[in-house]
Amino acid sequence: MSPSFEVRDPSAVDLTVGHIEAPGAVTLRAVSYVRWTVQVRALESSLSRSHDGRSVKPLDSFLLRTDGEDYFPIDTRDQTLASGSNGTFDLTVDYRVKADAETHRDGDYALTVIYTIAADWRSLSSASDSDDPPCGGTRTRAVVTPSRRG
Repeated sequence: MSPSFEVRDPSAVDLTVGHIEAPGAVTLRAVSYVRWTVQVRALESSLSRSHDGRSVKPLDSFLLRTDGEDYFPIDTRDQTLASGSNGTFDLTVDYRVKADAETHRDGDYALTVIYTIAADWRSLSSASDSDDPPCGGTRTRAVVTPSRRG
């Protein structure tokens, strides 16, 4: 799943507090019969350039968190966003983009955020010692379903 996130123009309040907040930017639903991990990464290495071309919004300006945890900067390498065991879990993801009055330059900033769910096939109690999914994976299900809040 790869929703693209377009950064809105900051308000005067955003510039004063130093960031643009997008609470509940994405909701992910993980449904699994085995242990799972949701990983996240950015496709691009920056949020692009300002309109005047003199400034690049660095990737570490984009932070995210799930379910009210601490924010962390996104990277182009996979990072664990959440993990769990069997069941159904809704994960609310908040975005934050650094923007302060002194350094902010207007631009069309955007980022492609890639979410990946990985199932731990070894957690099946009936699985063999192999790392391969049992029965071609037909006895397990792992899904991430995005929904945007607006």
